[in-house]
Amino acid sequence: MFRCEVCGQVAPARVPVSKLVVEVRRVEYPRRKKVHWHPQADDPKDRWVDDPGGVGVETVREVRTCPGCSPASQHARASVLRRSCAGADR
Repeated sequence: MFRCEVCGQVAPARVPVSKLVVEVRRVEYPRRKKVHWHPQADDPKDRWVDDPGGVGVETVREVRTCPGCSPASQHARASVLRRSCAGADR
């Protein structure tokens, strides 16, 4: 059982919950030197390799939705992600 955070109704037992991402943020991961160990099967020299880092998106906040709110949440999710990602590029 859970309370839908969109409509406020309590869902009955054994009803699957859907999660709606309502806020995301852009994040940059720094480059890290020699953090991953790669054993070499054909080479006696095992080695450490670098992590290149990169840019990504992290979920900041998500809400629980009932099956009745899920179709509406699919449309809302797309618009929220578009707005959040568009604002992060600035």
